[in-house]
Amino acid sequence: MLVPVFILAFLCQTTVSFKLFRSDYDADFNLFVFTQWWPQTQCHVSDDGTFAESKENRSCVPQGITKWTIHGLWPTLGEEHKPVFCNSSWPFDESDVKDLKPKLEHQWPSFEPDHGDSGFWQHEWEKHGTCCTDLPYLNSEHKYFSVTLSLNDKYDIFSVLEQNGIVPSDAKTYQVKDIENALFESYQVHPTVYCIPVKGSKQMLSYVELCLDKQLCPINCLNSTADCNYDEPVQYPPIVPLYDLM
Repeated sequence: MLVPVFILAFLCQTTVSFKLFRSDYDADFNLFVFTQWWPQTQCHVSDDGTFAESKENRSCVPQGITKWTIHGLWPTLGEEHKPVFCNSSWPFDESDVKDLKPKLEHQWPSFEPDHGDSGFWQHEWEKHGTCCTDLPYLNSEHKYFSVTLSLNDKYDIFSVLEQNGIVPSDAKTYQVKDIENALFESYQVHPTVYCIPVKGSKQMLSYVELCLDKQLCPINCLNSTADCNYDEPVQYPPIVPLYDLM
C-alpha cells in the first residue's frame, strides 16, 4: 500500500530532528533531492545528458503518461548527490514492489530503450535507496518506492506550471524565471531548474530538483538554476506518446 500524502505531511510537521545522518555504511547526508523530469525532453537526451540531433522529434513516452515523472529520491550531502551504493548486500528485488508496479510504470518509467523500467528501478534503489534505510520511513525497498511515489503525487509540477499559464506547446516558449517563480509561489522554496541546450534552436526544459529536509519538508536548494540561460526562452515540448507514431 502506498504511504498516503497525509503521512508525508505528518513527517514534515514532526519535531523529530534527523540532522546529519550516518548509516552503518558510513553514508552521511543532510538532505534529499527529489528529482522529476519532463518525459518528452528525455526522448531527445543522449547518454552524456546533452541534446541529440539524431533523436529530434523522437517519442519514447509510454501511453497514458501526461505529467512529470520521477527520476529519483537522492540522499545528498550539501551540493553533492552522495552517498551512493551504500549496501551491496541489499540488491533490488522486483517482487518486493509488485503491488506498486502499476504506479511505478506510470510515474517512474525509464525513457532509455536499453534501460527498461525494472533496470531503472534497480539502479535507483541500489545507488540511492540503500543509503537512507536507517530512517524508519525509508527502511525497506517498498517504503523507498512508496514514499517517492507519494512525493510525485504531492509535488505535481505539471499542475503548478499549468495554473500559471505554462503549458507544453510547440508554438509557445517561456522564460526560465517565470518557471522558477511559479514553483516558488507554490512550494515557497527555491528548486533547481535544469535545461538542456539545443543546437540551432531554443533550450529545452529538462527536469526540476526539489530539495527536502530529513522530515521531507521542502527547503531551498543550494543551486537555483542549472544549465539554463536566463537570456533565452525555453521550450516545453508537448508529449508525443508512442502510440501516436504507430
